[in-house]
Amino acid sequence: MADWGALPRRSPQPRWEGTDARSLVTQIALHFVQDKTTRFDLAIECGNLDVALEMAKALDRESTWVRLGQQALKQGNHKIVEIAYQRTKNFDRLSFLYLATGNEDKLAKMAKIADMRGDPMSKFHNALYTGNVDARVQVLLEAGMTPLAYMTAKTNGLDHLAQQILDEAGLSPEEVEAVLPPSQHQRSTLRPPAVVSQTFDHNWPNVGVTESFFDRALAAAASGEPSALEAYEDDDLVDQAAAGAEGGLAWAAEDRLMDKHEAEEAEDAWDLAGEGGEDGGAAGAAGGGEDGLVGAGAGAFGAEDGLDGGGVGGGAEDDLTGPVQPGIPESELWVRNSPLAADHVAAGSFETAMALLNRQVGIVDFAPLKPLFLSVYQSSRLYLPAAPSLPPLEIPLRRNPDRNEPRNVLPAATLSLQSITQNELRAAYTAFQRAKFQEASDIFRSILQSLLLVVTSTAAQAAELQELVVVCREYLVGLSLEIERRRIAAAADPASLKRQLELAAYFTHCRLQPAHLQLALRLAMTTFSKAKNYPTAALFAQKLLDLHPAATVAQQANTVLQTANRFPRDAVEIDYDVHQPFDVCPASLTPIYASANAVEDPFTGARYHPQFAGQVCRVSRVSEIGKGASGLRSSA
Repeated sequence: MADWGALPRRSPQPRWEGTDARSLVTQIALHFVQDKTTRFDLAIECGNLDVALEMAKALDRESTWVRLGQQALKQGNHKIVEIAYQRTKNFDRLSFLYLATGNEDKLAKMAKIADMRGDPMSKFHNALYTGNVDARVQVLLEAGMTPLAYMTAKTNGLDHLAQQILDEAGLSPEEVEAVLPPSQHQRSTLRPPAVVSQTFDHNWPNVGVTESFFDRALAAAASGEPSALEAYEDDDLVDQAAAGAEGGLAWAAEDRLMDKHEAEEAEDAWDLAGEGGEDGGAAGAAGGGEDGLVGAGAGAFGAEDGLDGGGVGGGAEDDLTGPVQPGIPESELWVRNSPLAADHVAAGSFETAMALLNRQVGIVDFAPLKPLFLSVYQSSRLYLPAAPSLPPLEIPLRRNPDRNEPRNVLPAATLSLQSITQNELRAAYTAFQRAKFQEASDIFRSILQSLLLVVTSTAAQAAELQELVVVCREYLVGLSLEIERRRIAAAADPASLKRQLELAAYFTHCRLQPAHLQLALRLAMTTFSKAKNYPTAALFAQKLLDLHPAATVAQQANTVLQTANRFPRDAVEIDYDVHQPFDVCPASLTPIYASANAVEDPFTGARYHPQFAGQVCRVSRVSEIGKGASGLRSSA
């Protein structure tokens, strides 16, 4: 096998400067021939597009422009290709050229030209290139292809237009659906390609070319300089072809209360039997994390990285000829300097971050955390575009840009406690208020998982974070109770009434915001009243009155109390003791009293029955129940 690394390397040369005799003769002849046709042929043969373009303009023949366009396309000079296509009125190739180079403005103009020309095929192609579905449907209708027009509109989500087509054709949707292929019921994924980098301003890069011997010889003779022979003797084609750069190609590079109408809609969603009330939303507690995303400048690593602070000209003994030693990557410094999982994720050290989370809070299932990991990693860097053929420049972001010592640099805290409490928590409260329980559950769980990678700067913020973990846990347990109750109620099984009452009663023991606790108490009071469990309903009514509800709600609660005096017995016996404190097991949704054995989730603190030890927590869905852990760290 040949040793490819040992083969001699040739300096790059322009494709028109070959070493064969024919190419050399062609270049010589190009400088002396005056006939335009012959001169054009010679320019095409040796690849001199500038001369070829000049001669093509002088001749102005279709065959000349076609040959010029083909040669320019081979060299990647799409600007000359564009001129050739324009002169030959080759509109279809011109549209595809604009598509390939990402020139969206001219591509839109080609669509207008196709419309003016009345060419249905060209109109359809340009509609595909620009992603104009309406135009595609219109072309198909004009061509008499009504079924294809309907399929195009239907698969692209234009239901109104599809129905209009059916009405004009006198067909019903059932008749059409019966003959459509199965793929018709899926949304179309046909889209024009996204423009990653616009290249229509620049031709493809070519090896630079300098003046040939004959160019310099003729120029020297015209200017009276020494001789053509001296020009030849000083010429170094290899070095100049490698270093030349003709043309200089520059690569250019809602925290608000509901109004009356919204409150009524929320009560209807809560299924409170049309009872009026004023349920004020609870605003999330404002977080304190004020960690800013500040780009770090070039750190002064000082003597620790082997760079002395001496100035220029430090003396004859300074050795500046040795190899440059690479410094420590910024991400490596982040891993060394921080015990926080969030900082390890920002550095891209996912393995060490997982180990920390497993040791601190017992995280064992990292699949739900993958999007969060990637988001934190990408948000800790700033990317600046470089040349089109080079990757972007990566600039790390620090949260302490004023401290440049290697032992102190830390990544930017991309997840802010303040942002979570003001946005995600507010959205979760709003969804809960409007009885969108599954949506609220998803938001609370997302908040809970995000808190794993939140960085705090003060003890007060760290305490607030732990409190927010408890808030999310209580709401998630309460939401699971209500979701399960509604599922059982939808089955309409009379035997399930006991379980419905138990779940409604357990819901009232979750530590919710006062406004939301009122909703839970009203729901339990209404549910127990319908089941004729008036004494237990009276207990919920009294707790509701202690929260000072609106006048209409208080009147309803007093009515329940009066009814309980007349009917002092519950119709349905349930497993519920209001006098003993208990926690709800998130797995079985049954009470765990203070004296009973239980295991805890190390992350959320949720209590489970012992048989659920070793399973994944139902609240966080990432931690292991009963696993030993040191506790979540959010500050260095």
